[in-house]
Amino acid sequence: MLQKAGHQVRLIMGSSRDIHLSEITGADLICISTTTSTAIEAYHLGDFARDQGIPVIMGGAHVSFMPEEALEHCDYVCRGEADLTFIPLISCIERGELPSDIPGVSYRQGEKIIHNPDADWVDFNSVPFPDLSLFSGLKMSTYPVMTSRGCPFDCTFCSVTQMFGRKYRYRETEALLEELKQYQGKQVFFVDDNFAANPRRTKELLREMIRQDIKPSRWCTQVRTDAARDDELLQLMYDSNCRMVFVGMESVNPDTLKSFNKKQDVEDIVYCIQRFHELGIMVHGMFVFGADEDSLQTIEETLDFALKNRIDTVQFLILTPLPGTKTFFDLEQDGRLLTRDWNLYD
Repeated sequence: MLQKAGHQVRLIMGSSRDIHLSEITGADLICISTTTSTAIEAYHLGDFARDQGIPVIMGGAHVSFMPEEALEHCDYVCRGEADLTFIPLISCIERGELPSDIPGVSYRQGEKIIHNPDADWVDFNSVPFPDLSLFSGLKMSTYPVMTSRGCPFDCTFCSVTQMFGRKYRYRETEALLEELKQYQGKQVFFVDDNFAANPRRTKELLREMIRQDIKPSRWCTQVRTDAARDDELLQLMYDSNCRMVFVGMESVNPDTLKSFNKKQDVEDIVYCIQRFHELGIMVHGMFVFGADEDSLQTIEETLDFALKNRIDTVQFLILTPLPGTKTFFDLEQDGRLLTRDWNLYD
């Protein structure tokens, strides 16, 4: 979008170790996207750029929920989805004007912090798919493709619904097929937070991938356990070359699942693993430890569960109160946040 607007663009992915200072000092504008665990590093980069007299815009989940904090290290914050507000903001900066009428933007006006009203959810089909060639020198073995935003569920530890909403918005099938053409014979990760949230739409995409023979060599994605209840969906996933699913199992403790508002039980997890394995699709299970309902026994039972059900790969995570989540809000209200050193929130 920036290129189409006539700007020269360079994208850098990674940590500050991947950035040469000359790449910052030679820029007219620095834009930084950050999560919570990378916020401190992002702030250091923002401080350095501003010391050189270069304006800085920040976006991403962390600063969307902590804009006042971020404005100590940048000039503007784009809260939430900034696809359609980013270009108008840059135009304001070029004209030397304040972005007073641009939704979703936070900024300083003298000593006062201004939070413009939230932007509307973006019509996903009005946004072009990303041009990964802008990442100079980046070598990828798996290519990211986003087919949807939003999630109809609302787990307490997750910020997706606050960031992207509970309404499930998806890109039209033909547009996705056009994007996928460049990845035929390559590996793809569909980065949706819940790829099968709308089974009808997901099946339509997979059928067309098969019919038009626009298939990656293999692909993987994130799904909930309920995807395994749809036999037609599972067969289409396999036939279109899905070979691994990432499943948020979260816990084998029924009380923890309830406290997470997960809306699934342990039997759902067992059935999910069995069904995907029957189709020849590997399962990556993700578990979260640290709920008030958990104990050392929960950890031992989880390890036994993973081995017994032959989960192909597993990931054990510590419950982390990320800004924007109900978990963060509840712990903050109860005075139970141990630290705001965001480097520890990984």
